[in-house]
Amino acid sequence: MTAWRELRQAARSLRQAPGFTFISVATLALAIGGCVAIFTVVNAVLLAPLPYRQPGRLFVIHEDAAMAAKLQEPWIPDNAEQFHVWRQRARAFSGMAIAQGGWMDLTQTGEPPAQLNAGRVSANFLPLLGARLQLGRILRPSEDAPNGPPVVILTHRLWAARFHSDPAILGKIVTLDNHPHTVVGVLAPGFRWPFRGGFITGRPSLLAPIGIAFHGPSADSLAGDYNYQVIARLRPGVTAERATAQLDAIENQLTHRYAPSAHIWTILTPVQTALAGSARQGLWLLLAAVLAVLLIGCVNLANLALARATGRGREMGVRAALGAGRTGLMRSQFAESLLLAVAGGAAGLLLAWWGEAALLAWIPAGWTPAHGVPWDWRVAGFAAAVTMVSAILFGVAPAWRAGRADPQLALASGGRSLSESRSARRWREALVAAEVALGAVLLIAAGLFLRSLWTLTGRPSGIRTSHVLTVKLVLPGSSYYQKDAAILRFDGQVLANLRAVPGVAHAALISSLPLAGDAWFDAIQIPGRHPPAEQQPLAQVRFVSPGVFSTLGIRILRGRGFAAADQKASPDEVVISRHMARALWPGQSPIGKTFSDGSAQLRVIGIATDVLERPTERAANVVYQPYWTFPWVETVVAVRSRLAPATLAPQIQRAVWKVDPTVPVQNFKTMNHVVAAALGPQRFEASLLALFAAAALLLAGLGVYGVVAYAVSRRTQEIGIRSALGARPGALAGEVIRQAMAPVAVGLVIGVAAALATGRLVASLLYAVAPSDPATIAAVVAALLAAGALAAWLPARRAARTDPAAALRES
Repeated sequence: MTAWRELRQAARSLRQAPGFTFISVATLALAIGGCVAIFTVVNAVLLAPLPYRQPGRLFVIHEDAAMAAKLQEPWIPDNAEQFHVWRQRARAFSGMAIAQGGWMDLTQTGEPPAQLNAGRVSANFLPLLGARLQLGRILRPSEDAPNGPPVVILTHRLWAARFHSDPAILGKIVTLDNHPHTVVGVLAPGFRWPFRGGFITGRPSLLAPIGIAFHGPSADSLAGDYNYQVIARLRPGVTAERATAQLDAIENQLTHRYAPSAHIWTILTPVQTALAGSARQGLWLLLAAVLAVLLIGCVNLANLALARATGRGREMGVRAALGAGRTGLMRSQFAESLLLAVAGGAAGLLLAWWGEAALLAWIPAGWTPAHGVPWDWRVAGFAAAVTMVSAILFGVAPAWRAGRADPQLALASGGRSLSESRSARRWREALVAAEVALGAVLLIAAGLFLRSLWTLTGRPSGIRTSHVLTVKLVLPGSSYYQKDAAILRFDGQVLANLRAVPGVAHAALISSLPLAGDAWFDAIQIPGRHPPAEQQPLAQVRFVSPGVFSTLGIRILRGRGFAAADQKASPDEVVISRHMARALWPGQSPIGKTFSDGSAQLRVIGIATDVLERPTERAANVVYQPYWTFPWVETVVAVRSRLAPATLAPQIQRAVWKVDPTVPVQNFKTMNHVVAAALGPQRFEASLLALFAAAALLLAGLGVYGVVAYAVSRRTQEIGIRSALGARPGALAGEVIRQAMAPVAVGLVIGVAAALATGRLVASLLYAVAPSDPATIAAVVAALLAAGALAAWLPARRAARTDPAAALRES
């Protein structure tokens, strides 16, 4: 009953101070809401258990080699032949499955064809994961054989969206790639594809058998085919280190057989870590930043509460004189802080809930699970913990102050409020220094990320992105796979149709767009040079149609591009990037030079300007080959128009469907969108950090203002007397500002030192900007000094205008 009575008394006290209550609850609501919102994403990506059986024993196996550094990749995809041998010999694992991403075209009567992400998996893939099915069964080994029966398992999302959650879907025939497939299962909601990046699609809509032939003539190509990813389950009691050593021993035996000089090793990564990818470090950084904002807010509230506690000194003294013990006074004061924190926490939860959709729309694609972010017990526990910690952070100091109330001093002071002690003033100045230090760290981090983003945005991509519309086409495999003549006929007719569309200036085909994340690398062999396998140069290969350079705005620096006549006259001519020309033939003209990609001799006819493959990477070796040398079922159509790109989508659709109405034409993207998406993670991190830093700057300024305003209010009589004795207003204002800026300066020194000490934690997330960048630090110092000076000047000006007569009457 005592606790209930104290809470009721605290509520009455807060109702009598509506301004203080509103500011406190609003500050806590915004800060706690931001913390909970970011934590929901951290929880979904990094903490929430994956929907698998014993997910802690599941590992993704990556391969790595010296060549990966040339590819500017952390790892390379897996080799199917090596997977086959690992599965047979690696005793550290209880199971191992292989998968590959791709596309399949779905055609349904009465609906336009749809292009679907598809995961091709081995028959043991789902049992290895321990994934649940909503309906039906898993794949059978006989269905995973080469040329096995065409079956498919739908994801719950596809089943609901395209088949209206039909409970009788099992056994029905769906047309994929113009070929009938039997539906044998539907995955349960929440299934997560366990791979991220590489050649694997992020969120497949269906699973089909991979059907790799590990024996016979078709198995010969697997040795050089690194287009897969492998997942494995560790046996109980086996460590990841022991399993890695076992895989490396097998790897050495395999690579020695066909590439004695090559050195390839394996990397075991927990599935949860692999799924998080590059988002892990950025999310922890954002959570730390928003927690820092909450801490600054708590420091501000502590200062406000201390000021209020000093003003209530007489009240506390009277209560002490009437028998309230020190513990009782502290408890009653802390009850107010607890009520404020609970109210702020509840409001913050509502804000986080309402703002979730906006946050998820802002987050880069692929960072969060397909089914969104869960609000589970972890989120509830985090919200409760943050609320309680906030109550402690801003409630301890005023509670301690209330517990030290002196009844004799309070009663002796008559009707006047008690003056502030030197120790209390030092506490308040220390809190100001702390929030300035935290604000400096946040502002420096935000400044570094904004400078990094600005540098990345300003990098020339090598492409003229305006007025270019693109769309990826995937031809139905049953009609086009390994049918070169049919693919070339389709490509040629589509290009002819597109070039006839009014307003189209250029149209072309390209196997993959720069900055879109797709890659095809080949080793390059120069006649007369015989470096070890690991030192062979690598090049990104793109298969393009004539007109691609004018369509994408890629300049030909020397030589020429492709022409339609080259298809019969010179099919093995290529264009290379300037970086490749300088790297392979420094100081020479590469025009007319030849090299091999392992399958044919190629002759250089032109040099194109460098094009960025990824925003954060340096220029790469790029080879452009005519598309007729490798007709493939997947290609990208690019159109440059004098019209707004979005207006061309229906006309591109008609141009394709005139040739083949079963080909899906969807997911149009402008090149501006492609470039923006490539910078999505950097833009997201920089924008949120800038938002948090702005909040920190505002809170720090309010903190300085509050301290100075309170100090001025306590010194009104003193300032009035000094003014009556002849002190100039400017001198009085200058003295107040100098005293206010002392804790700001201390906080700045501490904050800059802390930012420099922790700079290495964010160095890997920056591009072309050092964590100790002097310009950024100088700008932050100037901004905080200006904010502090402004915050101090406002009450200082009021102090300088104090009426001596009014101040003397108060005394």
